[in-house]
Amino acid sequence: MMFEKLMGALLGAPAQEIVSYLKQKQQLKHDYKLAKMRSKIAAERAREERAKQADSNEHAWGMLLIQQSGWKDEFVLLVISVPLIMCFIPKMAPYVSDGFEALKNTPMWYQGIVVTVFLAVYGLRKYQQRPGKPDSLANN
Repeated sequence: MMFEKLMGALLGAPAQEIVSYLKQKQQLKHDYKLAKMRSKIAAERAREERAKQADSNEHAWGMLLIQQSGWKDEFVLLVISVPLIMCFIPKMAPYVSDGFEALKNTPMWYQGIVVTVFLAVYGLRKYQQRPGKPDSLANN
């Protein structure tokens, strides 16, 4: 106010227009900064919401996997455990060795299928649960 009166007294009507222009420019600059801050806040809130939704989706996916796991996990665990246990029974150890020798003689495509099944049952789920996993796996 004081500045306007002083400029008006010194320069007359053109000074008032200059002061008005400078005030308007300052207000526009302020409005721009305010809009920019609001935009950043909105973007951050949206990012947080997406992260919450991703966590919720991942939890739902995990629960679905648990509900649908059925007997296959137990079967795979049994298949892995039986030879391990048999190795500690002296009369059974030769059968384990013979079994693995026979498995070694199967075609590579069959061995690949066996490994894939085991990874599908246990490996993939554990990979998805590890910290720092890629986002692409989290959203699948």
